[in-house]
This record gives sequence, C-alpha cells and structure tokens, in this order.
Amino acid sequence: MTAGHISTNRGQLDEAEAKLGKSPLGTGKPTVLEAKVTEGAGEQKLGRIEWLKFEVEMRLP
Repeated sequence: MTAGHISTNRGQLDEAEAKLGKSPLGTGKPTVLEAKVTEGAGEQKLGRIEWLKFEVEMRLP
C-alpha cells in the first residue's frame, strides 16, 4: 500500500488509524484542508511539505 511515495503494509495502516486522534485526555480529528508538496527528487524520490493548512476537531472528556 502506498500513500504518495510512502510504502506501508496493511497492519501498519490499521494500527495508525486506530491510534489517530486518541489520547487519555480526549480525542481529536485532524483534517488537512490544503497543502503544497514539492516533487520528489534524488534516489528515494522524497519530496517535502512546503506548507499545510489544517483544522483539528477536539473532544475533551
């Protein structure tokens, strides 16, 4: 499975999704609204995030 240029397996993806937004102090849901990402370069074809606009929905206990 790939997310952009990052390879992962199904188990890693499931684990990350289960942990996303969880904390003993509450839960949150991050949402990326806009982003600018550069083209990958070099042997590993790694790009970079130039900027990121996001919002986070928080639910506190």
